[in-house]
Amino acid sequence: MEDTNKAQKAFEIDKSIKEDELKRRMLFISNIQKLIQMYDEDLYQFILGEGVEPKWSAYLADIEKFYSRGKIERWRKIITKLVTKFGIDINSIIYIPETRLEDIANNSNSKEEAEELITQAKVLTSLDFKNLLREKQGKPTTDECEHKMVEYEICSICGVKKKR
Repeated sequence: MEDTNKAQKAFEIDKSIKEDELKRRMLFISNIQKLIQMYDEDLYQFILGEGVEPKWSAYLADIEKFYSRGKIERWRKIITKLVTKFGIDINSIIYIPETRLEDIANNSNSKEEAEELITQAKVLTSLDFKNLLREKQGKPTTDECEHKMVEYEICSICGVKKKR
């Protein structure tokens, strides 16, 4: 009986985690859309105030926001191409990892191409999705490649690595 109670508790907690994650992603997307507007209209300069060089990176680094410029640029590209240009509903892509969404934005020339990649991104493993993109780019897949492996030495103290 104890295992049944633990299993029920596990499923309840899991459900709650998934619900909270969806809320977090929706709030994040909302912030990204607002940040795009702040950038496009140069509104962030008013927030930084006088006497401060109005840099976008300074605005993002504000401790109350603290977004990396790279992350915002990645999402700016995703939103601009997939949502604004192609008209794809943001809710249909909210569960796809951002790296895959960036790949889709980079490798799609039409809404139809993007939608097909989105469908695949939802079901393929990481390796299969990588191979799909490689095929689309005319590059060999991991199965077709003759693999020219490179060995590295990695420092056990600081982690720096160099080719042998």
